[in-house]
Amino acid sequence: MIDLIPDEDQQALLDSFQDLLAAESPVGSGKAPDLWAQIVPLGWLGLARPEAVGGAGLGAVELMLLLRECGRYLASPALMATLVAIDLLDEAGQGDLAARLADGHDRVAFALGRDDRSAYLVDGDGADLALRVDDGGLALHRIADGRTPLVSIDERTTLHAAGLSDLLATSEKGASFRLMLAAQFAGVAEAVRDVAVEQAKLREQFGQPIGAFQAIKHQCADLAVRAEAAGAQASYAALMMANDPAKATVELAAAVRIARRAAVSSAQDNIQIHGAMGTTDECHAHLYLKRANLLSMLDGASSWQAEALLAV
Repeated sequence: MIDLIPDEDQQALLDSFQDLLAAESPVGSGKAPDLWAQIVPLGWLGLARPEAVGGAGLGAVELMLLLRECGRYLASPALMATLVAIDLLDEAGQGDLAARLADGHDRVAFALGRDDRSAYLVDGDGADLALRVDDGGLALHRIADGRTPLVSIDERTTLHAAGLSDLLATSEKGASFRLMLAAQFAGVAEAVRDVAVEQAKLREQFGQPIGAFQAIKHQCADLAVRAEAAGAQASYAALMMANDPAKATVELAAAVRIARRAAVSSAQDNIQIHGAMGTTDECHAHLYLKRANLLSMLDGASSWQAEALLAV
């Protein structure tokens, strides 16, 4: 029997993640706060690196727990980009540059669209490197001088148009990226479930909470089922990565597919449960949908998921 519940040490890590993000990065309008000064001393960036090179020597399960909380609190995508880049550089034998990232000296931003010489940087403030994700895999570039600020639809992030220069490392889509992406989707789905249920208790129509109406009960039940499925599959995929890597590919494909659908669908339902105020700046419901859509863009075409699942 597989146990998906965190053990005592993992729960302690999870509690520390939750405490910091809840205190320093509450969900709200405006740019998400810069957490690098808090993250680096805690060793989060070196979580999965071997102890021999200064890392914490932990693994896939701990990464999944960290990124799930980042999804819940809509933390900067640059944290995931930096963690993926560290893993990519270690695999490529560039431990010195990986160490600079883990120590917080350099940062990485996700690069979207355009081509291999230019891109849109997501939360590229202070970033020195850009991580491109497309159907061809992962590619880590240096960012060229000069950036043009743009308006990001996800106001918790910034957006810049920038050039890309030196190619530092490449890989097919790595397992760690897929796991972290699924974990963030799961975190969004879990946060939306909690926010929607709370709203169903507080918002009243016809003299009673809307949660008393059958249609809203059904929606809240769907939110709970989606979040549970997303979190469970992400946890199972992390365990497969740690204990049976040969079986991890299909579980990761299932994790991203299930969690992505859960995050997007649940964020849409959450806005409906909030009513007209769900689309206003005074309400945070729209932020979850924007983040779910942004994360969906990072994965690009989902053909790799279908291929992995159909190959079983």
